[in-house]
Amino acid sequence: MKKLLSLLMCGLLLFGCGDKYDDSALRNDLNDLENRVAKLEELCKQMNTNISSLQKIVEALQDNLSISKVEQISDGYIIHFSDGSTATIKNGKNSEDAPIIGVKKDTDGIYYWTLDGEWLTDEKGNKVKAQGTDGKDGVDGEDGTNGKDGITPQLKIENGRWMLSMDNGKTWTDIGQATGADGTDGEDGVDGKDGTNGIFKSVTEDNDNVYFTLEDDSVITIPKSDNSKFAIAFDTTDIAILNGGESKTISYTITDATKNTVVKAIAQDGWKVKVDATSTDKGTITITAPNPIVESEILVFANDGSYRTVMVSLNCMQGQINIADNSINATSAGGTQEIKLTTNLDYTIEIPEDAQSWLSLAPETRALREDTIVFEVTANEGMQRYTTVALKDEQGKILQTIIFRQLGTCTEVHVETKGELENELAGYDYANIESLKITGVLNDVDFLFIYRMMPNLKNLDIAEVNITALPIQAFYKSTNVENLILPNTLITIGEEMFYQSKLKTVVIPANATTIGNSAFEQCASLISIDIPANVETIGTAVFWGCSSLTTVTFEKGSQLKTIGGGSSYYGAFSYCTALTSIEIPASVETIGASAFKGCSKLATVTFEKESQLKTIGGGYSEPNYYGVFSDCTALTSIEIPASVETIEAAAFKGCSSLATVTFENGSQLKTIGGGSYSSGAFSDCTALTSIEIPASVETIEAAAFKDCSSLTSIEIPASVETIKASAFKGCSSLATVTFENGSQLKTIEGGYPSSGTFADCTALTSIEIPASVETIEAAAFKGCSSLATVTFEKGSQLKTIGGGGSSYYGAFGQLKNLMTVDMSACTQVKTIGESAFDGDSELRLFKIGTETPPTCGRDAFSGINPYSVLKVPSGCADAYKAKSGWNNFASITGLDE
Repeated sequence: MKKLLSLLMCGLLLFGCGDKYDDSALRNDLNDLENRVAKLEELCKQMNTNISSLQKIVEALQDNLSISKVEQISDGYIIHFSDGSTATIKNGKNSEDAPIIGVKKDTDGIYYWTLDGEWLTDEKGNKVKAQGTDGKDGVDGEDGTNGKDGITPQLKIENGRWMLSMDNGKTWTDIGQATGADGTDGEDGVDGKDGTNGIFKSVTEDNDNVYFTLEDDSVITIPKSDNSKFAIAFDTTDIAILNGGESKTISYTITDATKNTVVKAIAQDGWKVKVDATSTDKGTITITAPNPIVESEILVFANDGSYRTVMVSLNCMQGQINIADNSINATSAGGTQEIKLTTNLDYTIEIPEDAQSWLSLAPETRALREDTIVFEVTANEGMQRYTTVALKDEQGKILQTIIFRQLGTCTEVHVETKGELENELAGYDYANIESLKITGVLNDVDFLFIYRMMPNLKNLDIAEVNITALPIQAFYKSTNVENLILPNTLITIGEEMFYQSKLKTVVIPANATTIGNSAFEQCASLISIDIPANVETIGTAVFWGCSSLTTVTFEKGSQLKTIGGGSSYYGAFSYCTALTSIEIPASVETIGASAFKGCSKLATVTFEKESQLKTIGGGYSEPNYYGVFSDCTALTSIEIPASVETIEAAAFKGCSSLATVTFENGSQLKTIGGGSYSSGAFSDCTALTSIEIPASVETIEAAAFKDCSSLTSIEIPASVETIKASAFKGCSSLATVTFENGSQLKTIEGGYPSSGTFADCTALTSIEIPASVETIEAAAFKGCSSLATVTFEKGSQLKTIGGGGSSYYGAFGQLKNLMTVDMSACTQVKTIGESAFDGDSELRLFKIGTETPPTCGRDAFSGINPYSVLKVPSGCADAYKAKSGWNNFASITGLDE
């Protein structure tokens, strides 16, 4: 109190002083004291509430009550007892200076009050009971004695001191300092510490009990009632959504759920809600805001299928995140930057990777949802730099952005006449200049001077140099410049301009339209690149081998048409081994061969909506291959835009982690490419388990899915006319092959050696060949060791089953488990090729519907089962018996027999 009076007197005296006197410090002291007293008074209210609640908990023990529900509120808990009564526990903040009120059971089994761990006694030295005592029974004819209530302590703060009453406020005892101690001789006292609720340390629960841990670490345990064990909990009960029409999904967990548990939700005021149960005790609730957003609540009910029902209210509101100033200009010296904001949304802070070397969150940044974010900006000895920090919600959507610009320390010169840069720098120690900004005009002489005479130049800003093209190979194998801002007037970046240079960052101007071949090839230190919207062409090998390039961003509204590639390894971004993700602009029509080949960390490839892409390029020259995404071993999934018409050879070859390939609705894909016997569009995609080929596809080329060893099933669309050799060769898990009704397939190709369409599909057990097929070529099903049944659709147009060369190349040769071939629907067969069914030692039944025995090549049925049966059209048995090759069957009878 002495401190307060001293400050007030000083304030009155100073009101009469001159205008120049600064009394802000005094005012701040007064405000601080008032705030501290207000906080302590609020704390006192919380402690009295908690003291009453503690007594209620002790009485509940005495009365054998159980707890039916623990309800979490914003500043504590409401405890619901089985008799319908409640107790409220308020949260507090730990401090050493507040009194610690507690209870402790003595040896007589009764709970007594404690103060700072010691028994609290009355004026006679007796311990003070925290629970009432039972009354005594009366003797016959007389009333019994009433029980006595337990005594409830009360607290208050007076003159900065804690005061305690044990007689409902009639008398008060001083029990210690609450605010700062008084000063002496006019000096301020030392501030006291914040108070604590001084009663409860924590409230926890399990399936059977609720545990109240007091400040002295003693624990009071009260059992739960049966109904309380059934409860529903959410990761949040406050739903704040930024924009109308947007949704937020929260998770729920049910305690003591049964198999009959049901969760329902009711929304109002235009809000919508959907419940998705993922199991009996878990699920999600998706809430969609109306437009405009109004405050409301959603009621969620959970029932166990019997008598237990719980209800929780979810508060729905307009999300807000307001930043007082989201454009920050930092000095070159760096330091801390505080960002003030107000929000009711959860958020995370994302600093771009290329800015993390100079911008970071300071350790003193306050907890999520408070109003200050503190950033640490390092000193900048180079050019001006900038970045945009994003505040994102839990779904990754950007809520707000903060733009940081930091000034640099650099030498600035203006060159009025081309070729005069050296003269302009004559008065400087130019050999040791690290940062330089040039304005005016430059020519090849000037750039040569920069290249040869400024070995320590790291940062170069030529944004205000008036030039449309740089001199040929101006920075070819440059060893000095690391950070470069190119001229605003630049239109073309020429071929090999920065080949093998030391560039780390480069700013390409908005006017640029073309980036020439190999412009940034093997810039091993280049970290990120932003491609302006006006760039229409990125040539071959532009960023080839940029092994540190992690981020490639295309400006919104990009007009890019072509991402270059070639018939060799030199794709635009090939072997950018640090690149993890990329979004291809909608404007791109062609991605050339090898464009992203060997980008071993590229895990995510997306295409902007309304993509115009026609061709995903590729190629091969055995044993080399040049697919756009070949050997992108981290790529796990991709959706192909509807506009794509051709996926060329080896496009995704060797993408060993690619498990999912989908096609956008309305796909116009015509060709899934391939080449030779190993360079198919998806060959060696060993993680690919399934793929739905679009209905528009007409051709599946050679080796298209070769050695996709995890592919389990495939449906061939009716539009496919040709499946070329080795298309599915080596798909060792392929158990099911189906053909869409109305199939137009003409040829199932094959070749030598063992290059059939389905060769070595060792899990395939049966197949039905579409009616449209006319030719099955050599080795088509070679090595399908589990194939037991082959049938042909009614109305079959089959003419030829191929073979030749030797027994290894028959369409169905050497299939040791093949038992049944039903060609009864095949009425037009002309030829059964050499060794077509050679070595099928388990072949028991063969049916054919052609009346005139087809011509059999050498060994067509050599080595078949000695008890095999051939079924032929009625009346044709003798003709087959007389025909070479067919007489290998032990029995030849009519189909009707």
